[in-house]
Amino acid sequence: MPYLPYIFVRRLKKTWTGDYGFWYDSFSFEVDAVVPVLLSPTNASSVVESTPEYEWEETIGASWYQLRVYNGSGDVILNWYQVGVDVTCSGACTLNPGVALPDDFRYDWTVRPWTGDYGNWYPELFFVTDLPGIGSFFNNIFPGGWSQISGSWWNDYGEYLTTQGLENLWSLMRYVSDPFTKQDYEVMLYRSGCLTCSNSLIVRGNSTPLAGDKSWDDAYVFQYLADGGYSVWKQVNGSWEWLQPWTPSPSIKTGGAWNKLRVVANGSDLAFYINGALVWSGTDASLTSGSAGIMMYSDGAEGDQLWVDYATLSIPESTPAAGKISAEQQALNEAANRNEATDDLDQAGRAE
Repeated sequence: MPYLPYIFVRRLKKTWTGDYGFWYDSFSFEVDAVVPVLLSPTNASSVVESTPEYEWEETIGASWYQLRVYNGSGDVILNWYQVGVDVTCSGACTLNPGVALPDDFRYDWTVRPWTGDYGNWYPELFFVTDLPGIGSFFNNIFPGGWSQISGSWWNDYGEYLTTQGLENLWSLMRYVSDPFTKQDYEVMLYRSGCLTCSNSLIVRGNSTPLAGDKSWDDAYVFQYLADGGYSVWKQVNGSWEWLQPWTPSPSIKTGGAWNKLRVVANGSDLAFYINGALVWSGTDASLTSGSAGIMMYSDGAEGDQLWVDYATLSIPESTPAAGKISAEQQALNEAANRNEATDDLDQAGRAE
């Protein structure tokens, strides 16, 4: 256990003799004062859980501890926790506040005790989150782990990943990691400009080589149009095929609005959601693993732009219950498959 030396200097003077005497020669001495330390997460460590547990040496007599966890944007946790209720102490104290931390960030942390008065903050440590899957919230920095494959992408307003696309081509971002097999992938998207151009999620993708229109060589593609349509298609070795052609969906928020797309893939089981509603599910074994990505198609019109608020991907241990497609959506799906409720549109949402 470390000790902090305190140095005291004391000078004595003669007794009063009717006038001030001279100071005696000074001397110094030290008192070893115990300074508690933080234990876990250790300094400069990588944390692989979104809700880590914190551990530190106990301060005798403390009935509360204040935990502070912060990053470059400010405090993420700054709360008091009671010993015996939230905090367990026996020489060392442990606490799991249950606060999820976004991925790919540095966090500094410390605690201070309450012993009837405020104690000093413990010497700080820092750690970095390195979570399985993806947890990108695109705050203040260009997102770690993401690679621009085509088009220009940047961080906008310190809050969003964005692109204005490429005229009559696909613009795409790929998350650089080992290939995902099982995945529960969710992205929040907003489109302005072209309401009949595709906004897409990619699962089990391979972007090498790119096709002439900058689309992926292999991928399952889940996309929506801001005018209210969605589709699912697969691309294998550069050749594409519909799993569900362009279909109207009441789950899509049309016009200038945020829409949340989610894909759950486990083995050959595939499920696709828009704003929490299951719109299509089925099985396909063409692609078993690959990268996750985001893609958009632009007609090049002024003001055409895609914003991404966040992208998360977790690895499910088993296939989550898919839920049930509504009767209305199922009828629309069946009509689209009979080519009765949709125009002849290509992958990007353009009329053929």
